[in-house]
Amino acid sequence: MTTEYIKARIPQVGKTSVFADPQDRIVRFTGFTHIVGKETVAMHTFNARRRAATLPISHDDWLLLDKTLEIHDAVEIFVGDQLDHLKTAHQVQDEDAAVNLLAISPDDKQLIYDFNSAKQILLGGGSKDKPTDVGVLATMIDFVDAAELFHIHVPAWADSHLYKPADMPPDNALMHAIKLSLKYGDSLRSLEVKEETTKLSTSLLAYCLDWIVAHWGQVPRDRVPKAMKKCLSLAKKRLGEYQKQGMDVANPPGLENFLSLNLF
Repeated sequence: MTTEYIKARIPQVGKTSVFADPQDRIVRFTGFTHIVGKETVAMHTFNARRRAATLPISHDDWLLLDKTLEIHDAVEIFVGDQLDHLKTAHQVQDEDAAVNLLAISPDDKQLIYDFNSAKQILLGGGSKDKPTDVGVLATMIDFVDAAELFHIHVPAWADSHLYKPADMPPDNALMHAIKLSLKYGDSLRSLEVKEETTKLSTSLLAYCLDWIVAHWGQVPRDRVPKAMKKCLSLAKKRLGEYQKQGMDVANPPGLENFLSLNLF
């Protein structure tokens, strides 16, 4: 049963983003589309906004979160999509500069800045700014949506007749989501944000790790790269810590509503 606060958000999320058409021509996961499929930036944006609509946060915070996710990848219209762990410093600078090319308000540009700043702070970067709650939640949702997609398709491919060892994504791509989950989780412990934001963000990370472990658990062990096996062990250890804290790692707040949410 979809809760009332989510029903009130559906009309807003169902509206087409002003960037949807150009973003629908940008395919994500460059280099891995033969495994992951051809999800576009527009599809990712829609899924991220759909997940945000299910979070039990205030209406005002949700409005800002929804707008942040609507525009967070808008710069890719100019610079294209690139996996975070493969981005060069020059590419990051190009993305920052491209924000000024967008026909959006100064307030919306600030939301993009807050999103990028929160991501850098969570990564342990040198930003002197205090992260916003919306920026942190947007970072988590953006990350989980990408990790979910990658780690449903790659394990399914590895367990299929299409599997070829030579086509397996490199170790840094396979391990990226787990390493980032662990890093984000460590950073959240000392972040100056609302307790609600910390709890929701941590539950999303726990869900992400559980998702990855579960899907790779279906792959024959001889097809799981050695480095990935080690990384999966770290993920299981962190999941154990979350479970000791009483967390239901497979069911973050809003998940049931997210899975059943029909916007049309």
